[in-house]
Amino acid sequence: MLEVLKRWYQTRFSDPDAVTLFLLLVFCFAVLWLFGDLLAPLLVALVMAYLLEWPVSRLQRAGLSRALATSLILLLFIALTTMAFLGLIPTLVNQGINLAKEAPSMLNHAQDYVRTLPEKYPEIIDVSLVETIID
Repeated sequence: MLEVLKRWYQTRFSDPDAVTLFLLLVFCFAVLWLFGDLLAPLLVALVMAYLLEWPVSRLQRAGLSRALATSLILLLFIALTTMAFLGLIPTLVNQGINLAKEAPSMLNHAQDYVRTLPEKYPEIIDVSLVETIID
């Protein structure tokens, strides 16, 4: 087994470029893992800037100045985002109300299911454990 792993390691990581790529990927993953909360807004902004660059460059080719094209695309993006949120808010409110209405029956259904587990799996789950969980 160790010989297979040793051979795999030698074939995959004998190339310095592969080692460099691997270390770079590990470093980037570690940075995102450790500083993801801080970097998330920056990454979202970069993606949005990248996606909104195409319509701005199209408007520039059509003869508008960059400032005017950027302002126009930004206003259009804000308007579409606002309309989307205003369209989603009533749906989210209705879903929240329905969840609040259905939560007690969902909880009762879950309790009934948990109470049947000792009958299905007597060697794994004890009745006292189920009662403790439900209480």
